[in-house]
Amino acid sequence: MTESEQWRGVLDMREKGATDTEICRSFMVTPAYLRGLMLLSQMHPPIIAAIDAGIGPSFQERNAIARTPLERQRDVWAEIWAESADEGVDPADYEMSREEFAHFDWEDFVRYLDQVELYARDFEFDDETAQEAGVVWEEDLFGQGGQDNRYCTQFAAIFKAQQIWAEKTKPEDCVFIQANEYGEGIVPEGHRSVGSWEMEQADDIPTIWVSSRTLAIKTGRMRKITQRTAQSCEEGSLSFSSAQSAEKPKERADISGTGQKIIGEVRTQA
Repeated sequence: MTESEQWRGVLDMREKGATDTEICRSFMVTPAYLRGLMLLSQMHPPIIAAIDAGIGPSFQERNAIARTPLERQRDVWAEIWAESADEGVDPADYEMSREEFAHFDWEDFVRYLDQVELYARDFEFDDETAQEAGVVWEEDLFGQGGQDNRYCTQFAAIFKAQQIWAEKTKPEDCVFIQANEYGEGIVPEGHRSVGSWEMEQADDIPTIWVSSRTLAIKTGRMRKITQRTAQSCEEGSLSFSSAQSAEKPKERADISGTGQKIIGEVRTQA
């Protein structure tokens, strides 16, 4: 069973109400492996295809890729394979072959992903927080006048600054929580998230977190679980379709000149 098949199986079990403990027991995997599997939810499909083919990124590189918005992953992938896709085919959907992988470096891909400009004007944290998180601002010399044109390409540093700022500015009765791979808040054990459609109750606890996808500071509510609604995950059988036999791949050229140029620029800057 490929990783993507396992991932879809996990999603199916979650829809049926299974807890992570039950899922780990069913798949005979550790919680750490399950967390790594769920990173696929935030990856561009051709990257998932590469993982299934055994030519995907390492676990550390997967974490970095999953933190990057899907739109950014898609744009960079399209730039690299712009000259490799067949005519009329979107290069963003191009799937890398094993032969092409010999000329591809995931570490360079991650570096290029990280070179997205995050502008200071889009965030509220102050200079003290920026310094505490290790944010280094640069000036956009071609930016419009009359606005803050400082920017940073350090996604991780901005994420940390947003977390520090959220904790500093949250109301006294609000609880800071971490975010999952979807950018949603993870409530502590014994609690559940309260949907926006649910009536507010007096004992609801306000929560605040930073989306790992958009870097936005988000707020919500959680509620203590007083009675767990039992929903057996063993009802029926959980079946997975067997992987279809792969067709003989057609011959493809090495990474295009544009792709080589992008990788070269990243290595030079690194």
